[in-house]
Amino acid sequence: MLTTTITFLKKRTALLFLLGSSLLTAQTTRVIGYVPDYRLYAVNQIDFTKITHVNYSFGNPDASGNLVVTDITPLKNAITSSNPSIQILLSIGGGVVNVTHWNAVLASSSSRAAFITQLVNYTVTNNIAGIDVDLEWDFAANNNYSPFVLELKTALDAENKLMTAALPGGTLFSVITPQALAAFDFINIMAYDYTGPWQPSNPGQHSSYAQAQSAITFWKSHVTADKLNLGVPFYSHSFINSTTAGPDRNYSEIVAANPANADVDQIGNDPNGYNEYYNGRPTMADKVTLAYNEGLGGMMIWELGQDAFNQYSLLTTIANTVSTLKTTSFESLAYTLYPNPTQDNVTIAMTTTQRIEQVAIYDVLGKKLQEIRVPQESQTVLNLAGYTKGMYLAKITADGQQTTVKIIKQ
Repeated sequence: MLTTTITFLKKRTALLFLLGSSLLTAQTTRVIGYVPDYRLYAVNQIDFTKITHVNYSFGNPDASGNLVVTDITPLKNAITSSNPSIQILLSIGGGVVNVTHWNAVLASSSSRAAFITQLVNYTVTNNIAGIDVDLEWDFAANNNYSPFVLELKTALDAENKLMTAALPGGTLFSVITPQALAAFDFINIMAYDYTGPWQPSNPGQHSSYAQAQSAITFWKSHVTADKLNLGVPFYSHSFINSTTAGPDRNYSEIVAANPANADVDQIGNDPNGYNEYYNGRPTMADKVTLAYNEGLGGMMIWELGQDAFNQYSLLTTIANTVSTLKTTSFESLAYTLYPNPTQDNVTIAMTTTQRIEQVAIYDVLGKKLQEIRVPQESQTVLNLAGYTKGMYLAKITADGQQTTVKIIKQ
């Protein structure tokens, strides 16, 4: 039996998930957001105080091997004014690239060296933190992938810059050598797009909780957990029938159509009609908790401009959940909470003379689910049998003091 010792924090009067974003920026959990150049118009709407790293996408070679990047200035200005501690990386490649241009750049040591020099110079000239390598399925069989990565790593290390990667949820390209894999400072797991408009005959969720679990299990067998970030989507895929896909939509569009959509993962439930799949706030919070419990380094978002910039924000959900999970400051008035995680009942037992007065249970979005008044007992049992799997918060009141702790339902 696992017993967790928790303690009361004096004068705590608010739930942990209402803590400001300053907690997020003070701790080490990574929250990485991609900002494509076609979203530069939205950078002043993004709350960069909830982000640790921004991957500006994408830089690519032209036919002559020259690095082409849309001016980064608007992004840098927005970040500097709100959270100058953010680390910015230039992401190269992307899901749709000119393969001919890239193959030419990767083809020889001299062509790679010329392009790498441009990449490093870009990081130095623009005073950014490094390069994110997002060379996807078009390069799964390109034997020059690993030489490029290793040569880029050497050049970036000389300037004290980062090198990261975005890689698929359940695939390690055979051309990526162990040495190349180890060279990345961290890896962003693209645990989404398991299906989509390219295969309308396979409708369904493209980024489920179960798929996230599977992706984490896969990558932890190849890389230490703290170098991994779980990727989540801020967009949907939809399906009309077995031969026709529907439109993809930004999360912002989905909740603008109906705010209730913020707390579900699917619109439509007709096997012969329109169905749309995405991640709502509860699933997003559950994925953050999953990544935390698995020991991962953080979360990755594709992409920040697709968020709802209001009370339904997925970025806010991620930040609040991270803040809750990372808050551990308690004082020495102890009680025990067991078993935690639990499948049904969890016991709160005081180890001092204090008596429990009340326990309120909330979901991670702040919705009160249950309130239990206890007649001055030294312990109480919470019945979570009817609750779905995930993280919950218990706000405990005893002798006028309060604290909030997390409970994991399995």
